[in-house]
Amino acid sequence: MCSHNHFNESCHNKILCPQCDLLVALPVLEQGTKASCPRCHTVLSAKWKYPANQPTAIAISALVMLLIVCLFPYVKMSVMGIESQISLFNIVHAMFDVNYASLGWFFLLFIVAVPAFCMVAITLLCQRVNFPLWLKINLARTLFQMKTWCMVEIFLAGVLVSFVKLMAYGEMTLGISFVPYCFVCLL
Repeated sequence: MCSHNHFNESCHNKILCPQCDLLVALPVLEQGTKASCPRCHTVLSAKWKYPANQPTAIAISALVMLLIVCLFPYVKMSVMGIESQISLFNIVHAMFDVNYASLGWFFLLFIVAVPAFCMVAITLLCQRVNFPLWLKINLARTLFQMKTWCMVEIFLAGVLVSFVKLMAYGEMTLGISFVPYCFVCLL
């Protein structure tokens, strides 16, 4: 470990792998390369070729996938000959119908609105849109505060658990928007 009074140059370019705790000397990285742990192959540091364009492309892809999820059926169910398709907005509509309006608003906020806001904020900040500095700072602060409230993967886990339970009652098939929703969770 490097202390202030015994600092030497060799400790300056070393990093502890977050996965396997191996102390690795980081090489000088060229643009478009990455340094990986020799033991577990975890990426330790990277210099992207186009650092602003890659997050923008991922954010725009996630926005397109989120739009697809909102427009098409999410799950198809067939119970005793009765078929039904459910989209994300059908879920919200059902919550409003059974007097769970607050839960419906929370669903819309944390499953649709917050992830969409985060993707738009990433795009605006990475593409250096001409905003005043105070607005960029506030947008970045809000992004980092809101990203922990994106609950898309929590909803996906709940849906998968529900699939297991509902399969005993009928046939469950994935809708057109299920796979794009999985991509939104990954992105």
